[in-house]
Amino acid sequence: MYRILSIDGGGLRGIVPVQILKHIEIITGKSIFECFDFFAGTSTGGLISAGLTVKSEDGFTPKHSIEEIEEVYLKRGKDIFPTKGVLHDWYRKQIFSYLFKPQFKPEGLQSVLEELLHDSSSNPLRISDCLKPIFIPTYDLVTNSPVFFKSRYAANDPKRNASLVDVCRATSAGPTYLPSYSFKYPQEFGRQKTQNITAIDGGVFINNPAMGALVEVIKHKSDLFYNYPDLKDEEIFVLSIGTGIYSNDISMNSNRWGKLKWIKPTIDIMMRGNSQAVDYQATEGLNFNKNVKNYLRINVDIEEKKFADMANSDNETLKYLESRVIKDYINNSGLQDQVGQFIQDAGIL
Repeated sequence: MYRILSIDGGGLRGIVPVQILKHIEIITGKSIFECFDFFAGTSTGGLISAGLTVKSEDGFTPKHSIEEIEEVYLKRGKDIFPTKGVLHDWYRKQIFSYLFKPQFKPEGLQSVLEELLHDSSSNPLRISDCLKPIFIPTYDLVTNSPVFFKSRYAANDPKRNASLVDVCRATSAGPTYLPSYSFKYPQEFGRQKTQNITAIDGGVFINNPAMGALVEVIKHKSDLFYNYPDLKDEEIFVLSIGTGIYSNDISMNSNRWGKLKWIKPTIDIMMRGNSQAVDYQATEGLNFNKNVKNYLRINVDIEEKKFADMANSDNETLKYLESRVIKDYINNSGLQDQVGQFIQDAGIL
């Protein structure tokens, strides 16, 4: 069996998959690192994937536990996305800043990532320092093309062995929230070539990376890097975890919206839409046997708009999102049965 974990993007709503993963550790008695063979994540999901797989000082065990990743959201979220205060409100009212600058500065995220993904000597850890394969997407504005940070690439080309801080900055550079991120990384798309990409959030085209990860494994399973030549498609299992769905109806007023009003909803629609499209594709294409579910999707509902903002770092929002995990996942007996069956079929237990 080969087990893939895929985690959606969603900013500080990443607390949702973290809580779900904590519960999976409880019911399996194993760490998430032990439960899965391949880790895929977009944006905040990329941070979780990198954090759970990067090696510790001994070189053999993961550097971080799921509880340590949880602390990033509970205690460092305000450093990444400061809560609104009087000064912040005044600043946002300045028309020039509102229209032409990102909502947040990147220094907070940079600091958190360096703490998480540098070694004890403050040296940057790289893709090759992940103990299990990772798959993290971003989008390059120089070549206007998707970029996939992969362990397989890093193993075969030192120039693609990017630092994990760079990878996570790139995949998390959400338009309007954080500035794009430029760094040295080779990219080629058609006639376009560059040695330095300018990246934005991978969620603009693949917020749910489950299918991308699946294709990577199926196509390259016989490569020396993976070395699973006899692995059958029906032996591949994918657990895909979302960061919450806010199903707001915008149709009533959208016919009166102008360009500025459409900016944030458009980004949300793109990310939510492609996540749902990937879910449909995986559900239809991956479950080979009606008696075995090779693909399982877990998500929760967000019922109030104020709690859906990906950059909302106040304690009330974090507590609300945790409560949704309890209601929609932990206390959902039907879903718990599916999770239990998936764990058994995938050979996790």
